[in-house]
Amino acid sequence: MSAGAEFEGNYGMWVIRGYDNVVRAVKDTATYSSRDTWPGARPLCPAAGAVAVDAQPIPATLLSSDPPRQSQYRRIVQRAFSSSRVAGMRPHIEDIVDSLLAAVRPQDEIEFVASFASPLPIRVIAEMLGVPDDLYDRFKQWGDHLALSLSADITDEEQVLTTRTLIDFQQYFMAAIAERRRQPTDDFLSDLSRGPGVDGPEFTVPELLSFCQQLVVAGQETTTSLLGGMAVILAERPDLQRELRDHPNLHSDFIEESLRYWTPVQGRYRVTTAPVIVGDAELPAGVKVQLHFGDANHDADVYDEPEQFRLGRTASQRHIAFGLGPHFCLGAPLARLEAEVALQALLAATSDIALGTSPPRRRKHFHLRGFDSVHLALQWR
Repeated sequence: MSAGAEFEGNYGMWVIRGYDNVVRAVKDTATYSSRDTWPGARPLCPAAGAVAVDAQPIPATLLSSDPPRQSQYRRIVQRAFSSSRVAGMRPHIEDIVDSLLAAVRPQDEIEFVASFASPLPIRVIAEMLGVPDDLYDRFKQWGDHLALSLSADITDEEQVLTTRTLIDFQQYFMAAIAERRRQPTDDFLSDLSRGPGVDGPEFTVPELLSFCQQLVVAGQETTTSLLGGMAVILAERPDLQRELRDHPNLHSDFIEESLRYWTPVQGRYRVTTAPVIVGDAELPAGVKVQLHFGDANHDADVYDEPEQFRLGRTASQRHIAFGLGPHFCLGAPLARLEAEVALQALLAATSDIALGTSPPRRRKHFHLRGFDSVHLALQWR
């Protein structure tokens, strides 16, 4: 097993490693609080702080609160992610995938992230929030910049940029929320804007903005990272391509092993409420910690040869790429559906997938694991 915990001086936090250690910490919400868990090691710089005066303060909701309040938020928001609603999105997702593949089909080499892995979840999440087609570019910029704001090593210039983006994002959705309350539609935002009804008081606008912000980042960036990781795995393993084309029943295994192996969200953040011992390390109360999902999913005590991508791992079902417990990702069924539809369509449309002339370029991010670009050479059917 990996070391229990180690202090990461560059980011001013403890990193908890090892499957059992991480799972234990995720479940112990009393000792590991989700409140005040901003991953950055420093406050906003003066220039960004001056811009931020125009931003709405964001309250603690799904990701940054603890039970029992977090459980109430989760129960209400989960209705919008019901199994029937997600299943009903399949035809629309299939149409998006078909249109994206049709747009690149004449090309022998494509940049997969920009042409497919990024637009797919953007269009799905935008549709859920009722954002019109002509705002997709702006929507993508929101997702990119809001995800960047989560990085622990963000520069002063990037802080100003992401703060301005946050304000633009909030202004758009404040107007959208007001419109949904006047005239509801059948989208996710309308469901939330109607209020929780018997479960509690109507959500405030800042609470709704928090939900929207989390959905844009979690639903866009993480699925893009998963799709990019899957593409690279396929391109590097022709044997896997053949096996998956011959045995479609293995598609689900491939996706789950991709989630374990790749783990798009490398961890979640907590604050200790009391002194705690993790392995040989003694963590005091009041320190920030990262629960390292990526390390847990590569723990040799749980996964034989964890650095090998292998179909058929029974332990793959134990991965925690979507978290665990009260903060398990509500969008996990949607991410799996998008990955399934994309994988089926990509394998059906091609006879071979290989890496292109430029090597994949990894993104620099403490929190999210993904690619800025993946060039693929494709042989179309």
